[in-house]
Amino acid sequence: NDLFQLSELDGSKWVLHVARGVLQALNFIHNHDYIHKDIHPGNIFIATMHNSNKSNDRTPTFVFKIGDLGITRLESEMNVLNTMMARWMVPPESLEPHQFGKLSKQVDIYHTGLLLLSLFLGYLPKFTYDQIATGYPRQLAEGINSPYGSAIARALRRHVGSRTQTALEFWRELSGAEPLNRRASPNNRQ
Repeated sequence: NDLFQLSELDGSKWVLHVARGVLQALNFIHNHDYIHKDIHPGNIFIATMHNSNKSNDRTPTFVFKIGDLGITRLESEMNVLNTMMARWMVPPESLEPHQFGKLSKQVDIYHTGLLLLSLFLGYLPKFTYDQIATGYPRQLAEGINSPYGSAIARALRRHVGSRTQTALEFWRELSGAEPLNRRASPNNRQ
């Protein structure tokens, strides 16, 4: 939440930093067969660290961590009928599992997509059930003027099987995208 309090937030500059911490944590959680199921700005914490190896460089490094781990559940215990989520961030598979797929680890991928989308928007969007079921969050991500937009849009696909499948895969897609300012630079033309 602290990130959204920054004046003149340029979310595009924070995407990889936030994604690195969140997706590393999700990779660890998922590898142990757990699902967080509540990734949103209120559960992402910022830690400031300083490089102690260089006495002259006291530039802070921001590290993003997932909190509220007490609500995580084993994937085998997930049930759409007994899983509570904030209304605005319900994934499509929670609304219509027979159409969009089983509630699984991909809910965390979807929520991370929503988190990163909110960085670009500069605010936390509130979606209706109809907007979620019709894929409006994905459509918003597709409209982002950034190379990260397509990776975020894949994470927000309605059908679980079509969505980015793992945190590591999501990270590879994001980190492999070339920022607009580097791509447009005359020094980077080949």
